[in-house]
Amino acid sequence: MGDMWTLFQVATGLFLVGCLIAWVMAWRRHANPQFPWEPRPPAREKWHFTPPPGWPSMPPDWVPPYGWIPDPSWPPAPPGWRWWVHDNPNLRY
Repeated sequence: MGDMWTLFQVATGLFLVGCLIAWVMAWRRHANPQFPWEPRPPAREKWHFTPPPGWPSMPPDWVPPYGWIPDPSWPPAPPGWRWWVHDNPNLRY
């Protein structure tokens, strides 16, 4: 009986940790909806970050670091803005 109780405690602990991680990630997205974080595309592809209208231009190889937040004085991005654009204009996505 003791082994089953220990297994139950470990499983419950892992479940609660997973719930906490999911809650923190959801809270971070809610706290800054203007910039929905998208991970950088694979390195083998040629993608570049495109700032929305009204934002300062970024260097061609600039990648926003994890947790980066745009300046509050910049205008919000238009709905559906593509943060990453492929360098191949013939690519359909």
